[in-house]
Amino acid sequence: YRDHKVTKFVPEGYARLFAGKRTHTIPPFNGDGIPAVDANLRNPRDVAVGPDGSVYIADTGFARVRRVDRDGIIWTVAGNGVLDVPCDGCVAVETPLARVQKIDVGPDGTLFILRHEQAGDQKKYEVHKVGTDGIISSVYSPAPIDSHYLAIRDITVGADNSLYVAQDTGCSPGNCTGERNQSVLRIWPTGDIEIIAGNGTAGFSGDGGPAIDAQLYIPNGV
Repeated sequence: YRDHKVTKFVPEGYARLFAGKRTHTIPPFNGDGIPAVDANLRNPRDVAVGPDGSVYIADTGFARVRRVDRDGIIWTVAGNGVLDVPCDGCVAVETPLARVQKIDVGPDGTLFILRHEQAGDQKKYEVHKVGTDGIISSVYSPAPIDSHYLAIRDITVGADNSLYVAQDTGCSPGNCTGERNQSVLRIWPTGDIEIIAGNGTAGFSGDGGPAIDAQLYIPNGV
């Protein structure tokens, strides 16, 4: 992402520019409704593919999430370019959006966004969703454990639109235990939360047994 671009690797084995431009300078935002290869991106952090084949880009430096449609045209779908906390229940393209880290798209087209903000000397993480109606709302923000904010490392969406969340406090094995520490959660479309892996204690154990009884240590992907 340091070249401010997204590259597409095709089955034939070669790569081509998909969105943004190769530049080591900080580009200015140059709008929507233009070919993605002519658009400026700034520190894109993640990509996801929607059910219609559109590609979503976490355009973190521009405080936006962008969508490249099947015609190769780029659009903003979340964020107004202001680096701040999103407005819950607002139109997604009209609200600030700070520090987007991960994105994923559900089978119904719902966009999920993982972002963080500084809370003193720590980072406070939150997951938002943008529905097909274009409204952004908060889905999950973990409470701190022993004064440590849980770090959400990754998110992914299942076939039934459940959201899976990998999180931890970053503490060493044996420290900072807690029900949702060092765990993977399932957030159902109803909003109910279920721990599906990890017993809250950092470490390695549990092969061949129930996932919720196993120890995990800084689960980074899901």
